[in-house]
Amino acid sequence: MKVLKKATKYCEDKDLKEMCDMNIGDYDSLNEYAIKVFDAMANDTLADEAKELFKPRSESAVLPDVAIYTIVIWACICSSKIKAAHNVYLYMIANGVTPISCTYIILINTLANNSSSYVNFVRCAKKYFLEMLDKGMTPPSSSYMAVFKAIARQEPVVKAKEFLEQIQAKGFSPKLDVPHFDVAYMEEAMKALKMADVLINAKKLQKL
Repeated sequence: MKVLKKATKYCEDKDLKEMCDMNIGDYDSLNEYAIKVFDAMANDTLADEAKELFKPRSESAVLPDVAIYTIVIWACICSSKIKAAHNVYLYMIANGVTPISCTYIILINTLANNSSSYVNFVRCAKKYFLEMLDKGMTPPSSSYMAVFKAIARQEPVVKAKEFLEQIQAKGFSPKLDVPHFDVAYMEEAMKALKMADVLINAKKLQKL
């Protein structure tokens, strides 16, 4: 229970705390919730990463610390508490728990997809993407696309080019045919994404 209590340290929001107490308040509940998380990951083409995450650390079938932290991060995300999820991750690092690919992918995609609510999420998503590459991990194309779209919406073209050069220098190439990986196409795509955001925001204002 010690690791679980540490991992839920940032579940101070009332709604989030109730959710944590209900779903992951003890190890039995945690294990049941872990099965749901595993199924969700497997259905989202992360079956291999999920198997790595939930591999028991001993014959007693005790979940590794990184799995417990990642489950809490997932729970925060499901409650739309993105900052809390990031705080749990930072607390995990501070406690010497090393993230694995699954932890990174969940965090990168979430931060990138929610960058419109907090601009600093873009910088963090890029940082963790590069960390994965430095550790010899291969982010899925979905993570690259999520980060690219976040950069396109929140940062200038020069930042996108800089990020592209960094990941190419580290040997990254999307498994799928991702046209945004081409510099010329990337600039056009960024313009289109920014224009789409302008139109969406304009429609929202009209409804007010």
